[in-house]
Amino acid sequence: MVTLNCLYVFAGVLFALKVVSNYMDPSGLQYVMGIFPVPTKFVCWAELVLIHLMVPNASFLGKNLLLVVNY
Repeated sequence: MVTLNCLYVFAGVLFALKVVSNYMDPSGLQYVMGIFPVPTKFVCWAELVLIHLMVPNASFLGKNLLLVVNY
């Protein structure tokens, strides 16, 4: 049985993979939610803010620390 903690960890791993992917190819633009063009090196930060606005109970501090560590 998958626990809620496992889902949080997996979400953090996926977020970390996105940070690494954007770090490897920082040029160009990506669209956040298919609407807002954002420079690739700032996409993770924009997504972090959007996630926090859409789901206020999400782990903002955890994902923010993850971004700081990966940069």
